[in-house]
Amino acid sequence: MRPPPRAFKRSPIPPRSSVPAAIALAVAGSLLLARAARAQDFASPATAGTGGTPATLLERALPESRARASLEMLAIAWDPAAELTTRALSGLANWRGLTLGAGISSTGDGVMGWNSAALAVGRASATHGAAARALVRRDRAAPQPGGVRLTGAEAGAGFWSAIGSHGRIWASAPMALSAGESAPLDRGLETGVALGGREWSGWLSWSAPAGAVDAAERALGIACDSGPIALWAEARDRPLRASIGLRARRGALTVTAQVNEHPVLGETARCSLGVGGAAP
Repeated sequence: MRPPPRAFKRSPIPPRSSVPAAIALAVAGSLLLARAARAQDFASPATAGTGGTPATLLERALPESRARASLEMLAIAWDPAAELTTRALSGLANWRGLTLGAGISSTGDGVMGWNSAALAVGRASATHGAAARALVRRDRAAPQPGGVRLTGAEAGAGFWSAIGSHGRIWASAPMALSAGESAPLDRGLETGVALGGREWSGWLSWSAPAGAVDAAERALGIACDSGPIALWAEARDRPLRASIGLRARRGALTVTAQVNEHPVLGETARCSLGVGGAAP
């Protein structure tokens, strides 16, 4: 397990009355962000290798050809016991063949937390797609001596290509470049392959932190999509754990939820509400 993020270690010491709660939150947050989560600021519930919603485009840099103008509101309970949550709002639009995404996100509180803003731009057809994304993050804790808050920035890109009419391969490196304060989670390269038809599909993916290939994890998933309702399940190793997701769509509204189970950290729950989105 990697050491806790520097943002946690360098945060100012809170008042004495809040020290126990802050310590508990810091421990839970550092453990969670070190290994359990694939993503952080815009970790929308979705199947692997997709980017059809505003949040997944901002997080994975994988655009979809059917993506339409939409808004997405996202809430994530990383650790309900420690009240470590993320709240995000993101939007997506098309302009002259380009897919544009933007969003803001807030995680944690004024003691152990950060705010983020992200942009993404990409282009996709029925056979391939590519995008670039950039994000700026700032600590919510009190400013450091000199009145400066800890800030960091990151940028990366993603690409996918169809395999015949029933398959897809993808690669996403959301943090290919970084500057300033280290991100809470070290996200390196993710690659994967998905196969299936309109209703049933399955995928296999591989991901590793930057510069730590020996810490890579693998994921195996299966999904059933009947149109208005979609259900999927995924298993991951290191340690072995599982997640299950559900999406329901009616008209222009889409509600998605996903629960990840971890043998040590317990459950992580993600919920999103989308307005607009992919064409039928």
